[in-house]
This record gives sequence, structure tokens and C-alpha cells, in this order.
Amino acid sequence: MQKPLVFLTLLFLFVLVCGCQQKTAIEQFAQEAREFTLNQCPKQVDACTRMDSTTFCASTLTYCFNYTVSEMLDNDSVFQGETRQKLHDALLADICTSIALMGYKEAGITLSYRYFSAQHGTLLGEFTFRKEDYGR
Repeated sequence: MQKPLVFLTLLFLFVLVCGCQQKTAIEQFAQEAREFTLNQCPKQVDACTRMDSTTFCASTLTYCFNYTVSEMLDNDSVFQGETRQKLHDALLADICTSIALMGYKEAGITLSYRYFSAQHGTLLGEFTFRKEDYGR
């Protein structure tokens, strides 16, 4: 009679500890996004692309990179058709080989890249990658 009670107690503690660690990881991702934005943004990536912020949405488990594009990239057509596919493929290749994103990938976090117009402030393109995409 004593063994089932000990087993159930240990099981309960295990579930409790695992649940707390998941919450801690989520809080850590949100903190990292805030700190990156505060310490490193805005950051000029190239002549036409500036990283403005990173955010983490705990409810959707999505880490988002927000960029502003200008000059020749500040155009709807860049984020459509064949060019859009090339951008998608390049981002996915970078994600798959990125050591910096390893923790997010191991946790199965969705990664989103959003590009806004410098001229109008509108969303020109968004690329979202889930574990099924980058985990292949």
C-alpha cells in the first residue's frame, strides 16, 4: 500500500517540476527578446534593412524579428512571387544552420520574420517557420 503512494507523490513532484521549468523557459525567451531589443536595436543589417525589435509571444510560442526595409526593398513586389520564395528559402537555410537559434529550435518555438515599409509603415511581408519547417 505504501509503494503506490510514494510512486504517486514522486509522479506529482515530477510533473510539478517539469511544468515550472517550461514556464521558466517561456519567461526566459520573453526576457531575451526584451533585452535584445533594448541593447541591440535598432540594428542596421545592410544598406536597406534595419532590425527594429524582437518580441516573444508566450501564448503562441512565437519569437518574432521585426525589420524595416527601405530604398529598393521598400516595395510590395519584393515580397511576392519568385522573390518571396527566394527570401523564404534563404531565411529557412539560415535558421537551420544557426547556432544562435539553437535553444529556440530545441524548444520547438515558431520563428517569425516581419518586414515593414520605411516609407508607409505597412507590413510588406511575413515569413513564419515552425518546427516542422526547420526540423527536417
